[in-house]
Amino acid sequence: MATYTKLNLSPGGSEGDGNPIVLGTSATQVHDTGTSATVKDEVWLWATNVHTSDIEVVIAFGYIVADGFSDSHKIIVTVPAKSGLSLLVAGLPVRGTGSVLRRVTASAGTASKVNLVGYVNRISA
Repeated sequence: MATYTKLNLSPGGSEGDGNPIVLGTSATQVHDTGTSATVKDEVWLWATNVHTSDIEVVIAFGYIVADGFSDSHKIIVTVPAKSGLSLLVAGLPVRGTGSVLRRVTASAGTASKVNLVGYVNRISA
């Protein structure tokens, strides 16, 4: 029987304690699974836009290889201005591979105006 453990996102740095992640215009790490092949994380993400205009947010799912970020699969969402929390990712699974680090990143069309929050359900057999 599978078990679910709710975890904070693991963006690295000081933001891994559950605080909102402020997005810039370049890719910011939101979560990684580590390299264990047994890890399967169900990712949930919401964003709020404090700007006066709508902002496009790009969420990328991929992995890290020796020469940098590779094999990125993107979701592009427009987050309305001052509308509260908008659901961006609804429980998409990300699995470790055993050899490379799986990572979720995000960026925004305007820096320092989009705050990202969320969690993962870590699923273990």
